[in-house]
Amino acid sequence: MGRVSVVIPTTARPDVLEVTLRAVSRQVSRDLIDEVIVSENLGDASSRDACDKFPELPIRFVLREPQLTWSLHAQTLLREARSEFVAFCCDDDVWAPGHIATGVEALDAHQSAGSFFSAAATGESELSQRMSTWCAPLLWLAAGSPPRMSQYVLDRRAMLAIGWMFCPFKWSTLIARSDVGAKAAEVLTREPIPYWADCDFELALSREADVVFEPGIDMMYRQGSRYWEKLGYDPRERDATFQASRVEVLEEAKSLDIDLPAFWRAALTDLPPEIVEQTGWWFRGRFSMKELESYGFLELLPPDPRRTLVHRVGGRLARAWKVLKTGSTD
Repeated sequence: MGRVSVVIPTTARPDVLEVTLRAVSRQVSRDLIDEVIVSENLGDASSRDACDKFPELPIRFVLREPQLTWSLHAQTLLREARSEFVAFCCDDDVWAPGHIATGVEALDAHQSAGSFFSAAATGESELSQRMSTWCAPLLWLAAGSPPRMSQYVLDRRAMLAIGWMFCPFKWSTLIARSDVGAKAAEVLTREPIPYWADCDFELALSREADVVFEPGIDMMYRQGSRYWEKLGYDPRERDATFQASRVEVLEEAKSLDIDLPAFWRAALTDLPPEIVEQTGWWFRGRFSMKELESYGFLELLPPDPRRTLVHRVGGRLARAWKVLKTGSTD
């Protein structure tokens, strides 16, 4: 008997679903897989044809009627998982061969943890020539600066600190104890935009138990450059929702007597040189200059090279204009 329910939400994309299922089939610990639930949410029966190409997998194909929102679809799948663990993978993402083994081993080793995420390489498509990873320096700081390539254990306080800054994890790297995943999924009932639901869910996981993060990349996450536009969200609405989500996290932390600005001030003290630039980039991207000053972050961050360049060029232009106008170089 396997120990893992693999759940895959799909939306009428049998071609990309086939690539995802191939990655599931190539897991080095395929014997850990008890079931694979492929859930078609747009009524496309051809997704079943993609499943039929993998007879070696214990696939259970489900055609959803009526169609569910993204959040309710995810919630339903997390509740339907019957095994000890549930591994989530969207239909256009690709696991590395050791993903399931790494997640199960991590949760076996850290009994205080209820869920596992890993680092992912993000590309604009499956043909992308440009890849990036996500927010590793701040996750490392929030975890207490452990040995660099060890697995990070994030407790409730650390998860709130991260959630105040951004939504750190990719759904398709999630492996959770099934009872923890189903319990946390109760929050997936509101959906202003997916980002908010994601942040709610990740923080709900941390209410149940610690979260383990694997900094080694073992998943490719595919996202088009016009992702938000395709979802139909106005950039102003999106940004306002990001801000509202951050306010909620800060208020929840205050209710637990957790001082998030103090948490980050301590983390920013004596930063290792190799992460100074990236850390400054993240903080300046998430807080206004006024917020950086009010929270006491500005003096702990390195100078902003963009601001320094702007000031330098602006000063030179001002001096040049003075010369042209007055003929004086004083």
